Amino acid sequence: MANLCYDCGKEIGEGDQDREHIPAQCFYVGYGDEYKINRITVPAHKACNHKYSKIDQELRDAIGILTENQTDKAVLTSKSVRSILKRKDGKERISSENGKIFMEFNYGDLRDLHIKNFKGVFFKEYGFPIPDKFQIEIITDGDQDFFPVEKVGTIFTAIDHELPDWNISGHADIFKYKIAVIGDTGLENFDINSDDQFLVGIIVYHEEIMCMVFAGTQHLIKKMSPK
Repeated sequence: MANLCYDCGKEIGEGDQDREHIPAQCFYVGYGDEYKINRITVPAHKACNHKYSKIDQELRDAIGILTENQTDKAVLTSKSVRSILKRKDGKERISSENGKIFMEFNYGDLRDLHIKNFKGVFFKEYGFPIPDKFQIEIITDGDQDFFPVEKVGTIFTAIDHELPDWNISGHADIFKYKIAVIGDTGLENFDINSDDQFLVGIIVYHEEIMCMVFAGTQHLIKKMSPK
């Protein structure tokens, strides 16, 4: 198979190859070397790799704010606050109340980052990029507009039961995931030629932020979404 980019799916030419970490190195700020062993890396064009650097920090900063009172993540929190305040709109986005820090984040950036990391773990598991025919949708905390809550809960429970072990990158405390292929008969092996399977990914960052990723052909996604 040609040397393909995990993100855009196109062949990587000589001199244009890079390696993308899933998740990015900024998620390991303040952690020792024992948290960085066997981290996932996937092939990427240099441009595809570098385009995510700012939104990697957006999610890293969100985690840092959420973990502000956890002593083991104090370095991450401190780095996140400094990163936010350096931005032009930083002071407008951050506030505090009753000793707690609140921060506004760009949902579009966070969504793009979840998709990027899902593409990365898919490539890690299957050795090739997600097919172009697949549409990718994200559900994260408090976001139930796309799929009904009860359907999401049923799928999550089934995957969690059938795949009890988590895959990790570096350390389970930093990044862990499960990825499943669902077809007419339940969990199946992935068939690149099938139009009747959809992928489900569960990704957890720092035990604080979880998202579910759904990928499939357009007609399957439409069939799952609310009428």
